[in-house]
Amino acid sequence: MLSAALLVVGLLAVALLWLYVTGARKDGVRASSEVGDENGEGADAAAEAGTGSVLLRDNVWSACAFDGLKEDWPRYAASPVRGFAGVPSGRHRVITTCPDGVATLDFVLYPGDVLARRLDMDAASWRKDEDALGAPTSLVGHRTVLGIARAMRGDAIVVPDDAVRRARASLDALFVRVGAEEPFVDLLRDATAIGDALVGVPLTRAQLGRLTGPIVKAAGEHAAAGEAERGARVVTLGLAVLPGDPNLLVHERPSAA
Repeated sequence: MLSAALLVVGLLAVALLWLYVTGARKDGVRASSEVGDENGEGADAAAEAGTGSVLLRDNVWSACAFDGLKEDWPRYAASPVRGFAGVPSGRHRVITTCPDGVATLDFVLYPGDVLARRLDMDAASWRKDEDALGAPTSLVGHRTVLGIARAMRGDAIVVPDDAVRRARASLDALFVRVGAEEPFVDLLRDATAIGDALVGVPLTRAQLGRLTGPIVKAAGEHAAAGEAERGARVVTLGLAVLPGDPNLLVHERPSAA
């Protein structure tokens, strides 16, 4: 009886693994059409689903972690992998280990966005890569690979609304400290920690707006009171929470630090 039970468990495990791998590959094949669609249908579908794509040219996939998860990424694409499709909007992080350092890419993705970067191996940094836009490529299906992998690891489920509420409360407290003239390096450290807690949390456009809106409002209030420097610092802190967010970048000033 025990041997039979172990055999059944083993067969179930093999079946689940087969579904996991083949499903991920199929998702990756479908994802290839989401970038480079002349009619824009792929981008429209992604926008409706609240997802986008991330292209990472020249990336060292064997040394890459996406939102804290490291996998054998090429196995999940039909041809040499170039990035991820179906990435939920929100705050994300890519870390690739290079011979001369670690290349870290922090960014915010909105529904329908396509973020394209190229790895500069010598400088261990990411560069904008507009040439990659519009070129058909093979992408890993984010939902299948990362979603199932996290479930298999037993990661705690993060409720997006709860994450946004915590971030809002922390931001409100941070803005009060800006007015108290605390050392900016301490404020920046705590703002970075707020952003770290949001990495990998799927956020809708509205939820992102609940974070960017108060930042822009606080910066504007300082500016209206003749406190341009404080307002600029608020925006800089906001960008530490949501790096590259376009709604914050338009308010950034060189004197923010």
